[in-house]
Amino acid sequence: MPQIEHEQEKTRTTVTNPLRKEIVYTTTGRLGFLQSETAHTVTIQLAPDRTLTLPKEEVDCRFKLI
Repeated sequence: MPQIEHEQEKTRTTVTNPLRKEIVYTTTGRLGFLQSETAHTVTIQLAPDRTLTLPKEEVDCRFKLI
């Protein structure tokens, strides 16, 4: 059986945006990265090209990434 050699990752990409260190889970079952927050609303990033703005009451829980 031939062995497949995998290339080593040469450069690592790190998350530099501090807001991407928090994940938000909503009461409607959506999960995304925290993008912005105001006194009454939260905007989360669901996909690279898709965001969702919700009232803070709809945030079920938050997870901080370390």
